[in-house]
Amino acid sequence: MNIQNLIETLQEIAQENPDAEVRIAHQPSWPFEYSVGDIVACDSEGADPEELEHAREAAADGCETAAQYLADAKSRDTSNTVYIGEGSQLGYLPGVAARALSW
Repeated sequence: MNIQNLIETLQEIAQENPDAEVRIAHQPSWPFEYSVGDIVACDSEGADPEELEHAREAAADGCETAAQYLADAKSRDTSNTVYIGEGSQLGYLPGVAARALSW
């Protein structure tokens, strides 16, 4: 989904219910709902240099997971990406919402 698709979807919903809460549904097999946290846009390519250094150190210490992360992080391009952060856990996701999401 790109930002234009998200905006269009939200605008359609806002026409019917402009005061609707926005929440994040998480984890289909044990669904919870969260408030929306910070929203950030990334405008640089690849992983954060500090993040890469920590992964390098862990990989050098024999951490297989960190070695895989390092390989993945080098190829990851986060430019032109918007991240919606998870806020506070509000409780279990209502069944009606889980069914609407086909969970």
